[in-house]
Amino acid sequence: MGKQLYFYLGFFSAGLLAVPMATGIMGATEQEMRRIAVTLFIAVSVLVFFLVIALFFRGWILRRMFGRAEATLDDVSASLISGVSAATAGDREAATKHAQELVQRGMGWYAWTGFYRWVIATAVALLLAFGAFMGTVLLFEQNRKLGEQTEALRTQTERLTEQTDFMRVQTEAVQAQVQLMSQQTESMRLQNDRMDAQTQQMTLQNELVMLDLVDKLRGQFKSTSTEMSLRDILNEVGVLVTMPVVKGTDDGCLLTWNFEHTLARPASPATLATVEGLARNPLLRGRMLDALLLLTQDDDSAVALSALQVLSRLNPGEELGERWLDLEVTLRGVFVGDLNLDTRALVFLNDTYVERFACESCSLYIERSYAEAEDARVDALIHTVFEGPYDATSALPPIVSVFRDTRPFGDLRVGSANSETVSVVLGDQDAILDRGPRVSTCEALSSLAENAPMFAYQP
Repeated sequence: MGKQLYFYLGFFSAGLLAVPMATGIMGATEQEMRRIAVTLFIAVSVLVFFLVIALFFRGWILRRMFGRAEATLDDVSASLISGVSAATAGDREAATKHAQELVQRGMGWYAWTGFYRWVIATAVALLLAFGAFMGTVLLFEQNRKLGEQTEALRTQTERLTEQTDFMRVQTEAVQAQVQLMSQQTESMRLQNDRMDAQTQQMTLQNELVMLDLVDKLRGQFKSTSTEMSLRDILNEVGVLVTMPVVKGTDDGCLLTWNFEHTLARPASPATLATVEGLARNPLLRGRMLDALLLLTQDDDSAVALSALQVLSRLNPGEELGERWLDLEVTLRGVFVGDLNLDTRALVFLNDTYVERFACESCSLYIERSYAEAEDARVDALIHTVFEGPYDATSALPPIVSVFRDTRPFGDLRVGSANSETVSVVLGDQDAILDRGPRVSTCEALSSLAENAPMFAYQP
């Protein structure tokens, strides 16, 4: 029983060694080495198989070889004692027979006890030899793998070198690009400087063009402007020159026209129409409006009035904006035939004859003039004969002026603590004369004529 236990333990150990060897054969090598390893493994497995078979037929094999299958040490001892006894007794034949039995039993005992060890040792030796062979194969395979890994590392090193070179080239390209961008930035800065210079030059050219345009328009307005005597102006507008301007109701003194006094007229209708046509051209409108607005500030009131009349026909509020709405104009020594403005302009009329003036939001300051205005807020009347609505609540009361309002005579509230009002006749209608306190009507009309050169006093 002990021998069989040893056998099975040895066989089980050999089996445990065979399993990883078989697994290593299938996974460790390739191609020719795999075929060699598989062949050797099969051969070893066959030899081990035959050894195992031999174990099962050991009795038959031992009987064929030694004449008996199994012998014990007691059998050997018994044969030895019997042979010695027969030899001592002189029984030669029995001694020979016992000697043969001793040899057979000794060989059988030795073969029977050593057969298990021999089979196990042989199987283990074969497996260990195969394992050593597989170790050598695996070592070569490992060396081959290491070679391949070394080649892969070399290739990887070359790729890294190439990548490093590429990165260096890329870095140089980036540096070149940065330098190019710096050059472009500098070029753009120089270009912007040139554009600024060109803009300034264009601005200067525009100003020069504007100056030239203003000069040409002023020349056209001035060249076609004329001066007329007050007599001719009155005849043109249909005023009876024989009728006194103002007549005192009680004193009999008169305020008449100074017929020899001359006033400037705006440019000719043809010139105004031509300039208006140019200003309506979309390509010229903006520049023309700016030039005309500048000309409204001209010292020559005929030029200023001409520009103002053209602007009033063009409705320039959208383009000029606040510059048009808050315009300030002074007209001195001119004849204003018909002027209609849509602005908040502040208009000063000095020594001027105004046939008709309409501006709903304008503020009028009229001095030493004759004016007929409608739809306008009159803030001051100074030595003036005025026909039209008058704002009696103005902060500046009339100063030695004659005015007629469209409201009933009794509703007027004019004058101040330093002035008085009396009734007079303006043309052929009732009017009011604003005068200083304790000043007669004739003295007031005389003072008005002395300050307003277009009037004459007749006692």
